[in-house]
Amino acid sequence: MGIQDWNSENREKRRERPVSSKDPAWKIARIRERAYQIWERKGRPQNSHLQDWVEAEQELVRGQVR
Repeated sequence: MGIQDWNSENREKRRERPVSSKDPAWKIARIRERAYQIWERKGRPQNSHLQDWVEAEQELVRGQVR
């Protein structure tokens, strides 16, 4: 499996969303998706995953992520 295959497969998995906002898996999926967007916006820097995750989680808590 090449890197392109791996990236395509992971993109498809990110699109799958749990249906209920009360489901903890839904919150994790939303945080993961938003953290990825933040990481891309910042130019995909290495080792920023924790900072991006926390920022995404804070946005969710404040109601800025849907």
